Amino acid sequence: IHLAAVGATDPFLPLERAMRHNLHATLNLIRACGEVAPVEQLLIARTPGERVGLNMYAASKAAAWQFARMYARAQGWPIVGGMIFQAYGPGQPERALIPAALTAAQRGEDFPMTSGQQRRDWIAVEDVAAGLTAVSQTNLPPGTTVELGGGRLTSLLDTVKLIYQLVNKGGQPRPGLLPDRPGEEAADAVADVEKTAALTGWRAEIGLAEGLAALVQGVANG
Repeated sequence: IHLAAVGATDPFLPLERAMRHNLHATLNLIRACGEVAPVEQLLIARTPGERVGLNMYAASKAAAWQFARMYARAQGWPIVGGMIFQAYGPGQPERALIPAALTAAQRGEDFPMTSGQQRRDWIAVEDVAAGLTAVSQTNLPPGTTVELGGGRLTSLLDTVKLIYQLVNKGGQPRPGLLPDRPGEEAADAVADVEKTAALTGWRAEIGLAEGLAALVQGVANG
């Protein structure tokens, strides 16, 4: 299972780093798994941002998948994709939206943010792990992509508001104080959960409110 390269997940990576880690390194792994030490299945994590390619990270991941799909179709190598939607959970970088908002809420501080109108299909990391496991245990045609998400859209602003309600220590989100970043995907992207269930028999089990409540409780317990 090829998830990602550490330090190469920022949407606005420099071009050279995006190409080196997300494209060239993935190609090296694909060829190793197909030519040197053949595997039963190579599962490559994808991002829904590949659909529009508005930043370096998404574009480099999309390029890598085009090569992966080429090898899957032309050589029959058992390569499949797991498109992970907006994952969250313990261990995220502090700059990510949910941990940053949670830190501010725990301190009772206001949280300056963008407009927050972008909507995301959130999925708890526990469900990501379960979904990847289900994909890895399913015999899928080479080149298939399975979408891992909750199948429901929630705006960034509503997500931050929910965090503040759960923490309940004062402060509030302050939307519009920061500009929306150029190249940040604005279009709604939601997982096709029915197709995923048909392919693998798996569905996400943790709703956003439940997942955030567990995350808040975990932080509170230290």
